[in-house]
Amino acid sequence: MNAGSLQYAVDRVVDASPQQWLLRITATCAAMAAMGAAGAAGIWSALGFVIVALLAALSSLRPDSHAVVVVDIIIIASLHAAIDDPATPWLPVAALCLTIHHTVTALAASIPIGGELPVSTLGRWVRQTAVVAACTLALWLAVVVLDRRDLPGSALLTAVALAVAAGVALLVRDGSIDESR
Repeated sequence: MNAGSLQYAVDRVVDASPQQWLLRITATCAAMAAMGAAGAAGIWSALGFVIVALLAALSSLRPDSHAVVVVDIIIIASLHAAIDDPATPWLPVAALCLTIHHTVTALAASIPIGGELPVSTLGRWVRQTAVVAACTLALWLAVVVLDRRDLPGSALLTAVALAVAAGVALLVRDGSIDESR
């Protein structure tokens, strides 16, 4: 790291608005909570948690960098390694924390470091994230119900369920896009 890029990083920290600080702290905490949920579900890795915490903090400083994707990949790999039971209640917790991390990081990257978003824009992002969270929880509840019934697998039923889920997602998406913009 040369002196110019170090000065740039310091300037970004100093110039950040309070709203930007809140967004970046929220993104870091959400990534750490997702990793904690993966640990609570099965395999706890202190080293993995520290790595995610450090990378999440770095990605919060530069939300437009590839470090955000690395954090997501580490968390998803940890979830994949830790969770054997798809009906565990830790799975939607981790998924929602990962959704919050991804959404808040994308929101922070979309505005200048000293800028602040209007309340209407924040409200729209919160509503869209709430729709994703509700769909995630609904799908997890469907998995729990089907897991408890211990039914044999059916490729046709799975294809129909995925088609219905995709259709509902398209309907929700269509209703959330403002055509006047």
